[in-house]
Amino acid sequence: MTRRIGRARLQHLMSSLTCGLDVHSDWTDVTVRKNHDGKIVRSVRRLPNGRILEFLKENPDISRIAMEASTSAIPLYRKLEDAGYDDVLVSHPKKTRLIAESVIKTDRVDSEALSELARLNALPLAWIPDEETVRLREKVRRRAYLVRMRTRMKNKIRMHLLYEGIKDPGFGSVTYRVFGIGGALWQGRFQFLQDGCHTTTYQSNTVQDIVCTSSG
Repeated sequence: MTRRIGRARLQHLMSSLTCGLDVHSDWTDVTVRKNHDGKIVRSVRRLPNGRILEFLKENPDISRIAMEASTSAIPLYRKLEDAGYDDVLVSHPKKTRLIAESVIKTDRVDSEALSELARLNALPLAWIPDEETVRLREKVRRRAYLVRMRTRMKNKIRMHLLYEGIKDPGFGSVTYRVFGIGGALWQGRFQFLQDGCHTTTYQSNTVQDIVCTSSG
């Protein structure tokens, strides 16, 4: 009985297919080949991205899907995962090109090369972060952007004060205290703030609040 089950699994593996996807922004080139001999059984050019899931459902023998990491490929990878495909490989672009040159003697990484490397288990995989990691990365990027914006605004205010010959009013460190509540009130006493620096001061304080909020 065990031998029969083993033979059935082996027969299924030998009859299953590997699919290579060369993903672009609006369309994808698709190559499907047999696992046991590498023969291409189906090739589709410029398949609209919205029809990829439909294509895969029409070919239920596809057991492995391979694509190269890119901005357009990541959303498709998430969609395939949600659809229940558990053997989806995303390759590292630079390493894939190097391996393709040495293994299958081509420097063109297209759907045919991806399907062949995946079939041979020679595809160098890229790490795909989960949704929680993506969310945290985006939060860190946004905070870094806001900190850079705050620094630019503060530098602009410093240049205004230096140009007008205005010195530290005695709050202590001009780097920090001038941008506090008391410093903002002090800056409001000068006419040159009407030329745009007052808006910059307000924006700097607003960005400061956002940065503090995003840190929590």
